[in-house]
Amino acid sequence: MRARRASAAVLAVLAALALTACFPARPDDEGRAIPDALTPLPELTDPQIVQYCPGYVPRHLDGPVAPIDPVYVCRADVRIASDGATTFGPWQVVYRLPHPDRLLAAYTAPDAPARAPGSCGARIADALIVWVYRAGSPLPYRAPVDACGAPTEAAARAYRTADRDAVIGVDTGAPTYRPTLPPSPRPSSR
Repeated sequence: MRARRASAAVLAVLAALALTACFPARPDDEGRAIPDALTPLPELTDPQIVQYCPGYVPRHLDGPVAPIDPVYVCRADVRIASDGATTFGPWQVVYRLPHPDRLLAAYTAPDAPARAPGSCGARIADALIVWVYRAGSPLPYRAPVDACGAPTEAAARAYRTADRDAVIGVDTGAPTYRPTLPPSPRPSSR
């Protein structure tokens, strides 16, 4: 009985902390903020999409990248108007960025120094990952983060405004949806 009360008390304290946003910004070894998330939010699950954007741990882009092959953005939260018969959603979509230079330049900004514990609100921000292909191999890069671990405004703006060409889209909400393996082993690097 006492163990149950103690467990309930611990849960109540954790819930109170969550509601009051008393979570510290986490610093790395150099005192810089650590990203809230290291995977796309929501998670990419369809094999056709993951083929372009595999679940490797993204890193910070420390400098210019050249030469590069395609640059992709993959999203699992795309909303397309539903007619209730042929489209349902949400969609998982692969986009190729035809002109990624401005976005990649914004991603080279350093991560901010972490804020003091308790000064950041409780939230989890999407890492805004881009997959840069070099010699046919994908390298995922995340947006630089502010002092609380969320993408910087400049990086988020560059991500939102980058030109995108849809490569493949999968309606994961359709009643007939079943994940299928893609026909080819890798996306083209052309």
